[in-house]
Amino acid sequence: MKNNLVVLGALLWLVSACQTVSHSPKIAPEAQLYQKTVQSLPKPAELPAYEKLYQSYLQHPLILTSSKNWQAFEQKATALDIAQCQTLPWQEQLSANFWSLSFYRLATNCFENHGATEQLKLFSAYQSYHLQGILSTGNGKSSSSAYRINSFADAHEVLRHLGMETQDYYADLNAYGSALLYVVQAYDNNDNKFKKVYFQNEPYLYALEQYPYPFIGLSNGWQRVLLPEFAKANPVLGLPLAQQAIVEKRYTDAVLIYRNAIAEDSLQARVELAELCYLAKTTLKQQDCYHELIEAADRDYVPALELLLYLHHEGRIANSTDKIKADLRQTINDMAGNGHAEMALSRQYFNQTFEHRNAKKASEWLEKAISAGHPQAAFYQIVWQLDQKTISDEKATAQFRKLANEGSSEAAYRTASRIMQDDKPSASDIQLAQTLLLQAKQAFHPEADYLLAVGYESKIFQLPQGMDQSYMLQLYQNSAQKYLPRAMQRMGDLYLEGKLIPRNAEMAQNWFLMCARLNNVACAFNAAVMLDSGDGIPVNYQDAFSLFSFAADNGHPSATNRLALMYLYGRGVDADVNKALKLLEAAASRGSENSRLFLGVIYLEGEFVNQDLAVAKAHFSKIKHNPKAAEYLNNWDSYVQKFQQAK
Repeated sequence: MKNNLVVLGALLWLVSACQTVSHSPKIAPEAQLYQKTVQSLPKPAELPAYEKLYQSYLQHPLILTSSKNWQAFEQKATALDIAQCQTLPWQEQLSANFWSLSFYRLATNCFENHGATEQLKLFSAYQSYHLQGILSTGNGKSSSSAYRINSFADAHEVLRHLGMETQDYYADLNAYGSALLYVVQAYDNNDNKFKKVYFQNEPYLYALEQYPYPFIGLSNGWQRVLLPEFAKANPVLGLPLAQQAIVEKRYTDAVLIYRNAIAEDSLQARVELAELCYLAKTTLKQQDCYHELIEAADRDYVPALELLLYLHHEGRIANSTDKIKADLRQTINDMAGNGHAEMALSRQYFNQTFEHRNAKKASEWLEKAISAGHPQAAFYQIVWQLDQKTISDEKATAQFRKLANEGSSEAAYRTASRIMQDDKPSASDIQLAQTLLLQAKQAFHPEADYLLAVGYESKIFQLPQGMDQSYMLQLYQNSAQKYLPRAMQRMGDLYLEGKLIPRNAEMAQNWFLMCARLNNVACAFNAAVMLDSGDGIPVNYQDAFSLFSFAADNGHPSATNRLALMYLYGRGVDADVNKALKLLEAAASRGSENSRLFLGVIYLEGEFVNQDLAVAKAHFSKIKHNPKAAEYLNNWDSYVQKFQQAK
């Protein structure tokens, strides 16, 4: 990159931009530990356990200003010559910059340069506390095992301590668009391999609750609001916007985004622009895009080499030969690991980037990736075969078990999940499932934490010795904080039920809302119900209407019913009986018994429409097995008399 300090500063701004919203200064009980710690600042050896302190920090208002505080102090620190650095108030700034690894780097550099041994020892110990804590949160190998950080500057520090060098970076949205990830292409000096490393800004998840609805998932807030702002500070962060522009066929916009990022020397932007050119979706000359791709490839950027390899195999590049293809494959595998090139080709054919999916070629290259020794290829082959229904569930389960026994963490939680879904699993299978989930947990799979919690809560598994119900909650929380919607919904349910943890309607609603922002329909419905009924929180019909609408638009039948009632009674929206009836009819036609029941009651009572006993009885008769419908049918004359008298 042109200027690493500028890059880091811009990325720090990314986080602080999310954290400049208003927030009540009230300190929640869960935040008391962090409040006490930063006020007293004990010696590093006397600090609370990292995870416990971090969870307390996530509930504290300082989460909204920590990155902004660091950015302000960094500007002062970098403006000073190293000879003057000791004039800075390092000790006073420790509370405000407690979570910043970059703060400790600057401090230790200053103290080392000036021979301040005692200060160096103290701040190095704080730095080690944070570094080891971050390393305990993930392994960076996938979006679900991303390291938990507060800013990209922390990512840079983590890589430096791990012996890696940043080659390129960019922003990415995970598969469901629920989380913004920092993706770093790095060279690992420990094994001389290029690797993709994932980082996740977890405090951002908590900062989201400060934004009013509708937002994020409900209005595509990433693309419409946040990312455009981030890209103003650093065009490299606009790459997800370019992908969205391509989906919407706004190719000119995509090219402009890529050009701006290339001006900041983004290698990934060069690769994606070349891909766009070869798709013939732009008026740019293909040769110009090819030169951009070659620029990235000449700098040993593995994604560029992978695209070149694919283009050669598809005959998109003139004068291609078998030797060129073989040499490219060998280069990629030497740089990134055995089978990496073959796996990349398989993904291209599976993903149908340039043409309709070519399942035959995809499968062939997947087989070659397995033969070449790619560590995950065999697992993905089973998943692909299940998707194509070319393998039975029984055979897939047996193959997953085999891979799990060979150390595949992905196969481990898949196998355990299948065992837990059996009607009557054997005692040995239950023990195997627990063992496999503990194995997958070590690879930071959120599904493993979630399934372990489910197993303990349902008493399928025995709790480890010395553990109580708080351990289940910790597992659910670990999984929820890695953006697994099922776990986030369960956290909301737990706070609402008050079983594993004291009932807290506000915390329940926070989890439902955070989950709903990730486009989760069930969470949106639960959040709407609480807002509509005022269950422990203030009633807000407008927000309830927005959430019910989102869930109903995505096929949630109960949400459709509740939305219809809001139109019927004019809650959160102007009353509109016709819209209410249309919603109920649509849901009933899709099999919703409750909608059919509501329709029967509406036509029987005659409060909102002219009473029509024939229509009412027809609706009840279609669901006569339903106890409530049967009640109306079995006592039809008395109900008719009741509502006729009422009129």
